[in-house]
Amino acid sequence: MYIMRAQGRYGNQFFQAIFCRYCELILKKTIKYDYPRLKWHFGNGYEPGKYLNLKIKKATIPDKLFTLGVNGIELPPRFTKPGKWIEQYEKLKKENKVIVLHDHEDFITKENFNYYIPKDNVMIDSYFFNHRYFFAIKDIIEDELVFKTPLDEKNSQLASDMERSESVAVHIRQGDYKTLPDYDICGKDYYRMAIEYIREKLNNPFFYVFSQSDVEEYMPADCQYIFIDHNTGTDSHKDVQLMTHCHHMIIANSSFSYMAALLNPFDDKIVVMPEMYTKECPFTAAPPSWKRIPI
Repeated sequence: MYIMRAQGRYGNQFFQAIFCRYCELILKKTIKYDYPRLKWHFGNGYEPGKYLNLKIKKATIPDKLFTLGVNGIELPPRFTKPGKWIEQYEKLKKENKVIVLHDHEDFITKENFNYYIPKDNVMIDSYFFNHRYFFAIKDIIEDELVFKTPLDEKNSQLASDMERSESVAVHIRQGDYKTLPDYDICGKDYYRMAIEYIREKLNNPFFYVFSQSDVEEYMPADCQYIFIDHNTGTDSHKDVQLMTHCHHMIIANSSFSYMAALLNPFDDKIVVMPEMYTKECPFTAAPPSWKRIPI
């Protein structure tokens, strides 16, 4: 049995869930998703399940006891001493019960599965941030990638406007990246170059800017745009849904807009992306047709 170490929020969970479905459908391997820890440690639970129908299998306490010999090394914070989870995790790593895979360019297949994951009864620790898993099963799980809930009136009107124009979703993420030393923020120069590239390719594009930060200066004064900042908290996933109604996209170094770009149904879409995902990791595990621009 394999247990996926659930982590992150919307985008990261999406890519982990896609890998679980890929393993089940293509590799005929069952990986159970330890998403109870998401509620205990991240506060929001399994977020893709709130708006998509991805059919992942939940890792139960008996599953984790059988596979890892402990209760999934996950206890609610009120029952866990500070640092206890880290101690248990490091202990499992020493016992070779955790397999860490952090090279996003690697692509696991039937032929090389045992090379990357050479033993059973382990926890797998990776984001599986690679578009190839998604495209390998996209047509098979088409019904699982449909948004569960129709958009509310305000968002529906925006979606309608997006579909009637040469719309471009622009995702600008700052917020938490300011406190994460491994990440560079896509700055004004990146977005100005991305916008210029789009304007060279399209006639009269209209930009829908998704951001919770004050980034007015990022937008050239002579382009048409509006800010989308009303979907907050538990409604944040509606931004992903809205982005899929735009014909084209400028994404950040973020799994949130990367996920939206993959879910975007327009075959002729232009997607502009940053060359780097983190300071040390190039953004290479994305479709080669997408335009790369330096941060």
